[in-house]
Amino acid sequence: SPAMIGAVLVPVNYRLSTTEMMECIEDCAPKILIVDSHFISQAQEIRKQCKWITIVAASDKIAAKPEIISYEKISDQIFFCKL
Repeated sequence: SPAMIGAVLVPVNYRLSTTEMMECIEDCAPKILIVDSHFISQAQEIRKQCKWITIVAASDKIAAKPEIISYEKISDQIFFCKL
């Protein structure tokens, strides 16, 4: 569970514009951004603007770009604090 590692989940409405999403994300300054693969292009734009995001993970198994990894691939590392 995210709470076990001190993480806080911050859902962002997918209906917002990329600029509005960035405003929400800037308020919490996350290190990891988990997105549905349908929103990879928005995630890449957000990552360019928000330099503190170190990982962008796709919530499903298909990652469209090499710099986007699957959530399943990193979940063990996240929840066992290996990142």
